[in-house]
Amino acid sequence: MATENLPLEELTLRQLRRVASECAVSRYSRMRKEQLIAEIKKLAGFSLRPLLHAQWKPKPKWKPPNLM
Repeated sequence: MATENLPLEELTLRQLRRVASECAVSRYSRMRKEQLIAEIKKLAGFSLRPLLHAQWKPKPKWKPPNLM
């Protein structure tokens, strides 16, 4: 699922914190999800699609090494 197509309300707290840091939200690490959404919308407006598209690429899941 591509994150750039999701509304802010569907992003995880970790994703919202990443977006907040890119939007220069002050003290974002201490905010709750609803507070982050409000601050991001206030500072960045509703044009987050390019920001989210550039920042969020799925990381490969970690697999333990095969020891056998």
